[in-house]
Amino acid sequence: MLTGNLILQSIIKKQQGYKAIISGQLYAIGDQIDGYKVLAINSKRVVLANDNKQIKLDLYDYDIKN
Repeated sequence: MLTGNLILQSIIKKQQGYKAIISGQLYAIGDQIDGYKVLAINSKRVVLANDNKQIKLDLYDYDIKN
């Protein structure tokens, strides 16, 4: 998923929880990236926020069509 310059490339499940690879860097909950704080990471999505805005980066950004 592409949002501005932030690209969610992968989500990794670790014993301590999830980590995300965003634009080539590894992030955990609480980390800072481009002025945003990583609020949540689950198996499909990363949520980032700053004082004004919240961004959701989905791992799979497509619709399944029959």
